[in-house]
Amino acid sequence: MKRYYRVLSTTLPLLALTACGVPKYPHAPELPAKAPPFQTADAAFIQFVNENDVMQIELGKLAADHSASAKVKELAANLVKDHTDNRTKLSAIVAKHDMTLTETPMKEDKEKLEDIGKLHGARFDRAYLAEVEKSHKTIDTQSSNEVASTKDGDLKTVASATQALDQKYIVQAYSLLPQRAARHYHRR
Repeated sequence: MKRYYRVLSTTLPLLALTACGVPKYPHAPELPAKAPPFQTADAAFIQFVNENDVMQIELGKLAADHSASAKVKELAANLVKDHTDNRTKLSAIVAKHDMTLTETPMKEDKEKLEDIGKLHGARFDRAYLAEVEKSHKTIDTQSSNEVASTKDGDLKTVASATQALDQKYIVQAYSLLPQRAARHYHRR
C-alpha cells in the first residue's frame, strides 16, 4: 500500500504539470477553397485567347525587326504590351481554377510565324497587318459568344476586355493596310 501511495504521489503532480504546461498552438489557417473547374466551353475559350495572345506577342516581336513602317512598329509594340497584360489577367483567373497556360505558340501558329518571318519591309507589313486583322476578327467573335454564355464573372470581364481590345486593333490594322486600288476599265 505504501508503494501505491508513493507511485500515486509522484505521478499525480507530474500529470498536473503536463496538463498545465502544454502550449496551445493556434490552428492552421484554412486553405482557400479552390474554384470549381471551368466548363468545357469556358476552358476552350481560355485556350483560344491564350493561343491568340501568344501569337500576337510573337508577331509583334517579329514586326520590330522586319517592318519598314514606323506606324506598324508602333502598332506591334502596343499589341505586345496589351496582349501581355491580357495574358497576365488570364493567368490570374486560371490559377484560381488550378489550370496553367501554354507559353509557346501552337504548331500551326509557328508555321505562320516562320512564313511571315521570311518577309521584310512592305511585304512583311502587308502580311502582318492582314494577319492581325484576321486573327482579331476571329477572336472578337469568340469573345462576344463567351460574354453571352459564361457564368464566371471574372471570365466575363476578361472576355469583354478582350473584345474591346480586338475591336481596337481591327480598326487600327485596317487603317494601316494599303487600300486596294479600284481598277478602272476603259471601253474601247
